[in-house]
Parts: sequence; structure tokens; C-alpha cells
Amino acid sequence: MNNGPLVEAFTELNARGTLAAPDPVLAVRQLAAATVGVPQLVVTFSPDTEIDDTELTRMISSGVDLFMARYAVA
Repeated sequence: MNNGPLVEAFTELNARGTLAAPDPVLAVRQLAAATVGVPQLVVTFSPDTEIDDTELTRMISSGVDLFMARYAVA
């Protein structure tokens, strides 16, 4: 997975003081884990589970909220 552009963006946002992400590689990994990783784990451990668009949106939005709670600059 090529995270280069997102790492570069997080690096720039950190330098500007817009995002508190001194380790942008870790921040990108955490964002991916908290968003796409959650539905992926559900399907991995319960392959018959169907995730509708509403639930997928809820999972991803919650992951973004979690990420921003850690990395947003107040």
C-alpha cells in the first residue's frame, strides 16, 4: 500500500500546526486501521456478515472522529 501522498500531506499539516502528527507514518497507519480496518476485521472474522452503506458510513465516520480526537489541533 502506497501511503506516500498521505504521509506527505500529514507531514505538511504537522509543519503548519494544523495537525498534531509528529510521526506521520504512524498517523496514516492509525487512520487506516480506525476506518477501513474496522469493516475489514468484521468481514474477516465473520465472512457472512453484510455491512450496508449506513453501517459502513457509521464505522468510517467513527474512525475519523477517533483519529481527529487524537490528532486535531485545538
